[in-house]
Amino acid sequence: MRRVWGTALALGSLAMAGCFGPNQYEKQADMVTKAIVANDMRPVEKDFNALVRPKLESKARVGALSDSLTALGAFKGAKENTPANAPPRSHKFDAAFDKATWIECMTYDEDGKISAFDVLPPGQHCPRM
Repeated sequence: MRRVWGTALALGSLAMAGCFGPNQYEKQADMVTKAIVANDMRPVEKDFNALVRPKLESKARVGALSDSLTALGAFKGAKENTPANAPPRSHKFDAAFDKATWIECMTYDEDGKISAFDVLPPGQHCPRM
């Protein structure tokens, strides 16, 4: 009887783990993706390190990516799928849209700021992994 309860408790814990929603990195990837789609990086620019921030100010650069993502339909969310052997502070996501799922790669610096954020079409690989 004790073994049955132990197994049931373990299975229940595993089932509950998937019910807690997105992790902190998924939430941040969602916010950055939504900012890109809106072609307005101001809501998330404080999350990027000082070296990357000037790139966010380029409406043309962000706008081109925004156009590509908008063509994919509504953004449904990012789900982390970082490989176990990924470098420290590197995260990989599947970014789901109505018409396709693209790849997002996010790298943090030592201060916890985003030092790189790549959005790639299916079949591509994160440049820093």
